[in-house]
Amino acid sequence: MTPPDAHLFAYKVDRRKTLTPLTKRKLIERVKSITAANDLPNFEGYSLRIGSTLEYLLRGIPFEVVQSMGRWKSDTFQRYLRQHTTKSWLPTSKPTRP
Repeated sequence: MTPPDAHLFAYKVDRRKTLTPLTKRKLIERVKSITAANDLPNFEGYSLRIGSTLEYLLRGIPFEVVQSMGRWKSDTFQRYLRQHTTKSWLPTSKPTRP
């Protein structure tokens, strides 16, 4: 059973019984290994951060709240978000007709 004072995101290393806190570096390493193993585009921490920002905004969370949650110190995140959404909404191939 997980102890009540354990980190929210933790994992066991080398079958030890103690939990190790998940760090940003370890998370990024794991995401890179999964994307590489499955022939998917590489994701960086930045991509995950922008994706999370977009998800919150699509759920109707106000910009100011998202900015605070993401620890964005300026409105720059809006520029990054525009770049990200423009690329993600572009069609990757010509539409087919039924």
